[in-house]
Amino acid sequence: MSCAGGYAVEAIRHTQAARDWGTAARLLTDHWPGLHLDGQAEIVHELLAGFPPDARAADAELAALTAADELSHGSLDGAEAT
Repeated sequence: MSCAGGYAVEAIRHTQAARDWGTAARLLTDHWPGLHLDGQAEIVHELLAGFPPDARAADAELAALTAADELSHGSLDGAEAT
């Protein structure tokens, strides 16, 4: 994992722990491409799981990322529900 990706993951987890869902969503949507390119798709999946459903639904980019993540894990129903 790159240093930048590691700091992003740490920052996202920190803002999730503080329940600052808006900031956590912005950080994740800004950094997920780099995380995927670094082979950290499962980390993205874990970070998405750290959001409550209403926070994922309230942010359009986070909802789209959640749907894409569900599809990548083979869950058409999960992607449709997003």
